[in-house]
Amino acid sequence: MKNAILYYYNFNDIHLNKVKNKNYIIDIATNKIYIFVSIENTEECIEAIRLTKNIKHFNNVVINIKNEYFTPYNGKIYILEEISEKSNEHINIYEYLAQQPKLEKFTNLDRNNWNTLWAKKIDYYEYQLSHINNQYKLIEETIDYYIGLTENAIELYNYAYANFTNKKISDNIIRSKLIELSKEYEKKNTLTQISGERK
Repeated sequence: MKNAILYYYNFNDIHLNKVKNKNYIIDIATNKIYIFVSIENTEECIEAIRLTKNIKHFNNVVINIKNEYFTPYNGKIYILEEISEKSNEHINIYEYLAQQPKLEKFTNLDRNNWNTLWAKKIDYYEYQLSHINNQYKLIEETIDYYIGLTENAIELYNYAYANFTNKKISDNIIRSKLIELSKEYEKKNTLTQISGERK
């Protein structure tokens, strides 16, 4: 891997360290730190690069000697990211979004259907639960809690989408709605437990 990185990115010498499946690189000449990471979806990656390019809090993707973002290695596709010195700073999401082009252009990264995806996942879990037949007691005892959290997330998403599409979202409004939903869930959960104890 080291030889491939030296070749594709014209480094004279590097230190290469692997930490939790990530390949960290230190360029000895400049002391800059990089990550050499494999990717699964090149189309999504291209959009992510466009979306975060020249934003100080995000890592920059380095172009290789073939003037491409993607570098083949051992049957996989990799990118080289230069770690931003500002990566640990807090980000004001509204300031960031204000300087971005319209998100409709980023179709591969579009995740506007989270509520549908979560609902399908709940249906899948409930289907699987009906086939467990007391084999996994811990799952049976805890799955309703996680399904409830997911239902809360769907309700919050639907509320935010209905009320704040194309508007500036207030942290306080979202926070208060989340607290309201959490209290409602706790109330329902308590009533369910009491009902179960009476049985």
